[in-house]
Formats: sequence, C-alpha cells, structure tokens
Amino acid sequence: MGTKAVSYVTLIGGRRSVVELQQKGPSLFSVWVDGVERRVDSVEIAPGSFSLLVDDRPFVAEVCGDAEGYTVDVGGTRVIVQLTDASARSTDEVAAATAAGPTAIRAMMPGRVVALLANPGESVKKGAGILVVEAMKMENEVTAPAAGKIVEIRVEPGQTVETGQVLAVIE
Repeated sequence: MGTKAVSYVTLIGGRRSVVELQQKGPSLFSVWVDGVERRVDSVEIAPGSFSLLVDDRPFVAEVCGDAEGYTVDVGGTRVIVQLTDASARSTDEVAAATAAGPTAIRAMMPGRVVALLANPGESVKKGAGILVVEAMKMENEVTAPAAGKIVEIRVEPGQTVETGQVLAVIE
C-alpha cells in the first residue's frame, strides 16, 4: 500500500525546508526533510495528540493549528510550522523557495524579543541561533534558515513583535 508522495515547502521554527510525505500503510509514513528520510508510525491518541515512532524512537506530539499554521509541541519543545503545498508549484519554484538569497526571517506568532544571539554583518551557519522570542510562556530560538551573512536585525531585546513581522534579514 503506497501512495504518491506529497511535497510541502515549510517554515519550521523559522527555518525553510522541503518536506515530502508518502503513506506506506494505515499509520506508516516515509517522511523526507530536505532529502533525509525518516520512517514515521503515527497514531492519533486523542484529538490533536499523536503517538509517534520516528525511526523506532517514541515521541508524543501535541498539534493545534489553523489556516496560518500549526503549533507542534514535542517533549516540551514548541515550534511553529507553516506549510505551502509544493505539488501546486513548479519544480523551479520549489527550488527557488529553498535557494540562497536575501531572506526575511519573520515572527511566527506574537511575542517579546528576549535576546539577540547574533549581530548584523556576522556570518552564520544554517540552524545557528539569531535571536530568542518568548511566546505563549515559551522561549523560542529563531535560527538561520541557511548559511549566510546577517544583513540586518530589526528588533531589540524587550520589543514586542507581531505575527509576520520581519525580525532579521539574512543573505
């Protein structure tokens, strides 16, 4: 029992990725994140609560969402996930969505900037922390979506931010 893979361009915790899902059985999926495959067995144990085996490692995930995206809490770590259906986009558009270039890093939800972890002009690696935003009583590290140079940081500690507000720009 295999179905055609479905592709998404995602923002997961502020980091852009390409995610592909292919259902292999009633609760079994192959999931590729930026080309790395994971085997995921998923069972909904309550509305919005899932028991997961990811490559035979157990997790419980709490998921809530709306048209703007999803909040996913796994083991006390909360991330914001936004999806764009890549199947409706051309291969060139999907590649462009993950290509290097100036990228605005936006707030995924309203919150307050707690700390800056990097400075304008600094070179950072993909996944390096840029700043920390407190939202819903959780501190969320905002990371670089790709290796590059921080062009600007548009916020400062103590500042409140709104969903979609540009926090920093990296190229």
